[in-house]
Amino acid sequence: MLFKKTIILACVAFSLTPLAVNAAAVLKEDKNITFSSDHSKQTSPGIFELSGNVVVKAGKSEIKTDEAKVTTDENTTTITTNEFVVTIKK
Repeated sequence: MLFKKTIILACVAFSLTPLAVNAAAVLKEDKNITFSSDHSKQTSPGIFELSGNVVVKAGKSEIKTDEAKVTTDENTTTITTNEFVVTIKK
């Protein structure tokens, strides 16, 4: 019985690993946002879909995930993942 519990816990822990967040305040003078991924597609002006080893950096904050959607407009940049949504004012 102990073996089965260990397997279940290992599966739960593994499913949480695709997302990593290192969050810090984004200062006014440091609002450059960069992103990288294995695959990217611009679906329309200001909207990008990213997949595979996605890394989004804004100031000292960093988001690592498998998939993300980045939407930009005049006032904000919004980063959407399966787990959460982050909006950064410009």
